[in-house]
Amino acid sequence: MEPKFIHRKKYAEKLGVTDRIIEGWMFEKWNRGQHYVVVGKQTLVNIPEVDKWLISQQELNHTEKA
Repeated sequence: MEPKFIHRKKYAEKLGVTDRIIEGWMFEKWNRGQHYVVVGKQTLVNIPEVDKWLISQQELNHTEKA
């Protein structure tokens, strides 16, 4: 069973993007408490929520091209 949360940098590695990309999405696109949480000084990504967000972005981009 995959954990619900993963460290921001590990999630970036999993997707094959830089940590700066994740950071940009956090500040521009994601909602704190929904897509990610901050515990102390560590940022944890909510994998199921962010995966849903990524799918919605893919669908949005597909619709724009049609």
